[in-house]
Amino acid sequence: MIHKNAKSTSIHKANERVSEMLCRKYPEYDGSQYVLWIVPELFHNYTSENITGFVQIIKKDNSKIMTDQILRRPYPNKTINQISTKAGRKRVYGVPLIFDTFEALCEIQDVHIRFDIYSLVSLPGVTPPLDLHIGRLDVTYHLDFVLNPENNDFKMFTVFSKDDVLSGYDDIHDNDNYFQQFDLAFRTDGVIEIDEDVYRADPWNTVIYQGDENDQKIDQFIYNFGNDMPDHDYVNALLEKVQIKSEVQYYRYVYEKAEIVMAELLPDFRPESCFGFKYYI
Repeated sequence: MIHKNAKSTSIHKANERVSEMLCRKYPEYDGSQYVLWIVPELFHNYTSENITGFVQIIKKDNSKIMTDQILRRPYPNKTINQISTKAGRKRVYGVPLIFDTFEALCEIQDVHIRFDIYSLVSLPGVTPPLDLHIGRLDVTYHLDFVLNPENNDFKMFTVFSKDDVLSGYDDIHDNDNYFQQFDLAFRTDGVIEIDEDVYRADPWNTVIYQGDENDQKIDQFIYNFGNDMPDHDYVNALLEKVQIKSEVQYYRYVYEKAEIVMAELLPDFRPESCFGFKYYI
């Protein structure tokens, strides 16, 4: 998550583009409101049957701000899954929210991002696929907002979450810089045993990438390892396509961070190269 404001050779054109996208979603937007622009993205360079995702915006009173959301792959190489919103029949980059006052914006406490990855795993030369693997990624940002001391007229706040999951424990050292941005990052593997519509979780191994191994949050997540499983009907439909129907291989990734977000002139869409290609809005 990076909050250095994207520099442009044409601030005016960039501002026009941002205003156009906001007015598409919020016809009442006139530049006086405060904007929180959430851009959740998952890099997934592996074969999968399906990926789903959503964002929860949680206020200090534990109520949630509801938004229409879709998952799309907006970049040329199709390995980035972005949670976006829609304005009519058109898509909007990420999930922007507007607030009439700074105080109203500061009522936002947490942004929780979740992706579920469904994969049918096969053995070479063997059909149908052997079993179903589900990877779940939970990313939570605990937010504080501050005005820009250089210009109190700046009203754009960005949460750009560029997230990843690992294909195996050997990937840990290759992702040190990625994990260091979080206060807590860990992965728990296990199985979900299925007896008709009864799901029983059996966590196996936990690997801590960042944080204290004695953190009670880790024990809590392991205890709740199988809770809030994806839609049972969809899982059961996928199990009909594999040989092993009595269990699901389940991987949970949990990333968490306290973040101070400063107001900028423009949202941080980072036009610099990322994952080997350019970002476009």
